[in-house]
Formats: sequence, structure tokens, C-alpha cells
Amino acid sequence: MNPGGKFLYLQKCPMFVMSHPCPSILSLKKCFKNVPIEYMDLFNDASEERDELYKAIKSDQTMPRRIEVLHKYLRYALTIEDFKKENPKVVPSDIKIQWKQSSIVTQKYSERMFTVDYFSVEVLHLIWMNAVLLLNHSFQLYEATDFEGAVANLRECAGIFHYLSADRLRVASGESVPYEFQPIVFNSLKLLALGQAYSLIAARGEKNGMGPSPLAKLCYAISATFSSSLEQLDGNLMKPNDVIHQQYINWLRGVKAYYHALAAIYFAQFYVSKEAYGKAIGLIRLAISDIENLLTLDKFNCRLNDVATEVLNHIKELDKEWVSTNFTVYSEYVPSADEADLIITQSVTSMPNLPQPIQFNLPEPMPYTPKKLDSTDEKPKQ
Repeated sequence: MNPGGKFLYLQKCPMFVMSHPCPSILSLKKCFKNVPIEYMDLFNDASEERDELYKAIKSDQTMPRRIEVLHKYLRYALTIEDFKKENPKVVPSDIKIQWKQSSIVTQKYSERMFTVDYFSVEVLHLIWMNAVLLLNHSFQLYEATDFEGAVANLRECAGIFHYLSADRLRVASGESVPYEFQPIVFNSLKLLALGQAYSLIAARGEKNGMGPSPLAKLCYAISATFSSSLEQLDGNLMKPNDVIHQQYINWLRGVKAYYHALAAIYFAQFYVSKEAYGKAIGLIRLAISDIENLLTLDKFNCRLNDVATEVLNHIKELDKEWVSTNFTVYSEYVPSADEADLIITQSVTSMPNLPQPIQFNLPEPMPYTPKKLDSTDEKPKQ
């Protein structure tokens, strides 16, 4: 509730976050054979920055600091990626790179390992980690009531997932690419980030006094965005189909239903303002059904379930109040659930114009000038 007593349905927006992916400790200079001695400082510096990233992820450093450290190592990784392409005589060793994947995947796929020959997969993990950090930081910003910062982060996050979905060079680089690094997964996460950004825009609109009809259309657009995110993970498209954690899929099903319910609630409020109590009751009962169903999906999605329960308790009271008013005053026909759903779809003739992803561009590789050898330097062994 707000201080004025009016129930704000978007006062608490359920936000999805996930655990950070994390690299293992690794000495990059041992990953390649026949590296010319004048390039060894590059691998030493890159190893130090990779260690700093590991420390930052494992410590309680702030999210902006983690992102800063990540960007620095990413630039070194891009330099090594280019170095590997331009120096075919440099042979990858048999050392394997390990990552602990984020909670988006099932336990079966949480440990990721690939050979140094596929160093581009290391770069993929770093870009992926950047998006995950931004997604989680947006929740922190939202909790601190920084709506603009949270929306900007989510749009930037969506831009990274969009970039990854189109990165055929790395995503299709070989069999060592993790199964979850598929365009359909990246597209699902892009739409998740956008849906969350739109929910914060709707919350700000509600707080600033936006009317029920435009709020209803916004919530319908949010539900449709989460629906599209869910459709990306269709079992016929995802191969293998046991990679993505069921809790993420259930979250998408839940928030799709939740914002569809909110669309029904706001349209119900609109019809109450027009004294069309029959339609309002049909819509509020549709919202009740949506929320009751989503509460059965996944008991572990607590953030969503808690918010949905609070809304459900409120609209059940509205249903009783409106039924009493309709019975004693208006005696209007109450539409069925299917008819109420049709009222919503017919009311949304076009989707609102909403912000799109912020374009992501890879940073420039870290500049490196090979060390000049003098007479005391040993030549590398052939």
C-alpha cells in the first residue's frame, strides 16, 4: 500500500536473478606452447587480470567493481584470441579451462570444461558473465529505488544477449561450446531482461498516477514479452532439452501469468470507473484464476509467489465487493474466463512503444607491444 491508501499492484516487481558464473584458477602462460619470449609479458599480465576477476567474483566487492575487473580481463582475452589466430605456430597445450556455470543450467551441466584450442569459448563466458552481472545489478538498483539505473542496466543486459545470439563466429566455434550458449537461450534471456525493464517502467507509471487503461496495456505487453521469452525454450527447439533449469522455465510461466493477471485487474478497474460491473467482475475473476494457477508452478520462486499472494488476497476482496454491488445495483452479466480474456485482447489494438536493447560492442583488445629482446634474452627453444 502507499501512504494514500490506494493499493499499488506494481509496488513490488518480481525480478529474476541468478548466481554468477565463475572461472577456475588458471595460468594462461602455461596454456600455449612455443610462445615467443617477447610475448610472455602479455600472458603474465592476462593471468594476473584473470586472477583478479576470480577474486572479485568470490569476494563481496560491489557489482560495478566486478564489472570493471571483468572488462579489463575481457580486453586481454580478446588480445590473446587475436594472437592465437595470427600465430599458427603457437600450439595450445593440453590444459583445460574450467568454469562453474550460473544457476540457469541444471546441475548436470554446471561444470564447464574446454580445451585451450577453443579459447574463444573463454571470451564467450566473459561476455555472458557481463550480462549476468548487469542483470543482478539491476535488481540491486531497483531495491535502492534507482528505477532509471535499473532500466538502463536491463537494456544493456538485453543488448549483450542480443549480441551473443548473433555471434555465429564464437557460438558456432566447435563442440566445446556449452549447450546453453545457443541463440534461442540468448534470445530468451534478452526478452526476460526487456520484460523486467518494462515492468519497472510500468511501476513508475503507476506511482506517477498513470490511468488503469494504459497500465493494463503495458502489463499486457509485459506478459507478451515474457511469453515470447518462454516460447524460445520450446522443447522441440532446445537440444538437448535438459540443459536449462526448470525453475527458470517456471519463472517465465509465472511472470507471464502474473502480468496477464495485472492487465486483467487494470482493465477491471477501468470498467468499474465506467460502472460496467459485470465486465469488471469477469476480469477480476480471470486475474484470480491466473494467480492461483501460477502459485502452483514452483514453490522455490519465492519472490514471485510472495508478490502474487499479496495481490491475490487484495483482489479476492475486490471480487466480493463488486459482486455485492452488481447484485444489489447493476445486475449485469458476468463474462466467462474466455470472454474476459477476449475483452483484454480486443482492448489492446497495438503494443506500447517501449525502449529496446542498448547495442553492445566488444571493447577494443588490450594494446600490446612485443617486448624488445636484447643480447641477454634467451631465444625460445624450438
